[in-house]
Amino acid sequence: METFSRFGLEFNPFLKNAKEIPVDTKESREALFRLDYLAKNKGFGILTGAAGRGKTTAVRRWKASLNPSLYKVIYQSLSTLTVNDFYRSLAEKLGLQPSFRKPDNFRVIQEEITRLALEKRKTPVIIIDEEGRTYISEKLKGAGGTTDIFEGNAVEAVLNAADGTPRMINKLCSASMLVAASRDMDCINADAVMQAVSDCELG
Repeated sequence: METFSRFGLEFNPFLKNAKEIPVDTKESREALFRLDYLAKNKGFGILTGAAGRGKTTAVRRWKASLNPSLYKVIYQSLSTLTVNDFYRSLAEKLGLQPSFRKPDNFRVIQEEITRLALEKRKTPVIIIDEEGRTYISEKLKGAGGTTDIFEGNAVEAVLNAADGTPRMINKLCSASMLVAASRDMDCINADAVMQAVSDCELG
C-alpha cells in the first residue's frame, strides 16, 4: 500500500483478478465486420467509443483472426510526440532502420508498404490506438491519482511494450510504480518503465 500512496493513489488501480474475456455482442460483431471490410478493401477507418467500451479488445480480437501470410499487422500507440517520432517508431515496427529526417522516414515507410503489397502479396494493416492512454489516465483517476504520475514518454513506453493488451498495460504500470518507488521517485519516467519491462520478461 505504501508504494502506491507515494503517488497519491488510494490503491493499485492496475490489479486485475480475472483475465480478459471477449463478449460477443451485436456491436462487437458489427465492429469486426467493418474492420474486415476495411482490410479487404485496403481502406482507412476510425473506431470510436467511450473509454473502457472495449475498442482495443475488439481490435485485438480482429487482429488475431487475420491470416499472417496475407496481412502484415503493425500495432502502434498514438504518440503525443512529434510526427517524426511517430514515423520513426512505425519504421522500426516495419523492421526498417529509422532516419533522423521526417521525409526520409516517410519515404522508407511508403517503400516498405509498397514492397509488402507487390512482392510479398501482403496487405499492411496499421492499427493506431489511443485508447490505452485514456485507459491509464482513467485508472489513475479512479484510484484518486492524477495523470502526471506517469511522464508522457513513460506512458508511450508502456503502450508500446504492452502492444495494446489491457492485461499487460496493468502489469507494466504496476511494475513501473514499484520500480519508481524503489528508486525514491515521485513520478514514473521511461527508464522506470524499461526496467519494469525487463523485470516482467525475466519474471
